[in-house]
Amino acid sequence: MKWFKQYMKGDSQVIAALMKLTEDSDVMHDVKDALAQFVCLLHSPKGTHITNIPDLRWHLFCKHQAESTKLPPTTSSLEEHIERVHVQAVVRSQATVMWQHLLDPLKHGYHYTRSTCATRHIRADQTPV
Repeated sequence: MKWFKQYMKGDSQVIAALMKLTEDSDVMHDVKDALAQFVCLLHSPKGTHITNIPDLRWHLFCKHQAESTKLPPTTSSLEEHIERVHVQAVVRSQATVMWQHLLDPLKHGYHYTRSTCATRHIRADQTPV
């Protein structure tokens, strides 16, 4: 419920970024930045104003001894998640359209494995940022 309250208080940038996820084009950097700031707002303790995910993760880990499961996602993990949400949002925004223009999931955070014939999430092979 906290996220909904923050969403209702959110500025126009967050709402505009969420609306842009339904567009057919690629997710722009400004959209990712606005959503990252929203994630920071959700995870920030009261009285702190941190808008950078790496700084927030460090603050929560050092000052609040947060467990890894309680930390916000890494920057690269969040970007992959935004790409996957983008694919889903485009599909849902075209629910009433007969001839849908769908995005290629393989270009937006998914990976096809021939042995399992299924898509699975790409795991970030980078160190956490």
